[in-house]
Amino acid sequence: MIDTVIEVIRSIEVIRSHAKWQKPLQKEQNFFSFLLENNAELSLFSPNGQDCIFIVTLSPVPEDSQRDNFLQNLARKNAGMYKKRKSVLSVTNGKITLHRLLRRQELSSENILQTAKDILNDADIWHTILSENKQQASPFSFAGMKF
Repeated sequence: MIDTVIEVIRSIEVIRSHAKWQKPLQKEQNFFSFLLENNAELSLFSPNGQDCIFIVTLSPVPEDSQRDNFLQNLARKNAGMYKKRKSVLSVTNGKITLHRLLRRQELSSENILQTAKDILNDADIWHTILSENKQQASPFSFAGMKF
């Protein structure tokens, strides 16, 4: 377990030095978070002392009358992207999150940095999708129509 905690801390330093970010917040033992743009957050932790999990918090789930439609639309888009992206989309405690698992045997500087890049790229794609999802199409729009 100590080795994995050291690896998580090393992971944080690899990411921090490459991205030139400030030190992360330590929320709990073995749980560290970087605050990103648009209220997003990248967290790393080791729940079992063996593996490292990367989590990006994207946004809260809307609490309006369109919530069910929003979640159904999100599920459809997630199903369509599942084969292309390795990050797993989920709704946890009212927030939309992405997560990636890096097994202990995969913990190397290169894999840590690549996993961080991949989940942040996935987060950027989902941020765009979520932004589009929140916008209502105008009833006067010709979007999607071909002439």
